[in-house]
Amino acid sequence: MSRQIDKIAISKNYYKINNHPDIAFHVDEPDHELNINDILTKILIFEDRYNEWFFEVGNRLKPDNEAGFVILMIVASCIEGLAQYGHGENSRGNSKERFIEQFRTIFSFPEDISEIMYDSMRCGLFHDSMIRKGIMISTNFGIVTPTSEDGTYIINPHLFLEDLQYYFEQYIKTLQDPANSDKREKFEKIWDEFNSIESGGQKPSDSTKEKKNG
Repeated sequence: MSRQIDKIAISKNYYKINNHPDIAFHVDEPDHELNINDILTKILIFEDRYNEWFFEVGNRLKPDNEAGFVILMIVASCIEGLAQYGHGENSRGNSKERFIEQFRTIFSFPEDISEIMYDSMRCGLFHDSMIRKGIMISTNFGIVTPTSEDGTYIINPHLFLEDLQYYFEQYIKTLQDPANSDKREKFEKIWDEFNSIESGGQKPSDSTKEKKNG
């Protein structure tokens, strides 16, 4: 049994169809074609992905007291992603330096705290499926609160998400301004690397139907 995929969602609100790989469509404007190779289209799709697939989901999870670790995974993933777009370089083999630099840029914390967040939050969650020694989570404190217990920090997943989302909004405004040519070039370089026509940031549209071979 195979699946007939006619529409491919490249973000929540944008999609493309198989026989027109260079054209994108908005779900509310199916008759309006967008050039998928135009930088403004790339920015629109990029913004929609982060807002709808990450921030919106993270914000919906806030009322769930057990969702703090998942929210932090969203935060950590976006930090490293934004680092790559900001530098125009894949962070493969250099993720620690890139993560720490981007963490400091977004949250304005010193390097020692940023390094703890890289190891205990980012590496703990993605490699161990749990935060490591050095941090605890709670939504009843500030974004990062030191304790008297062996230098442990209490971190607030909700505030991390809020600050990250604000930073992202400012970054999008920067990309939308043609005067910021250097930042736009770096963004587009890594976008093109991650989002080839063949793969990257795609999933079958919800309207995809399953069909049998033959």
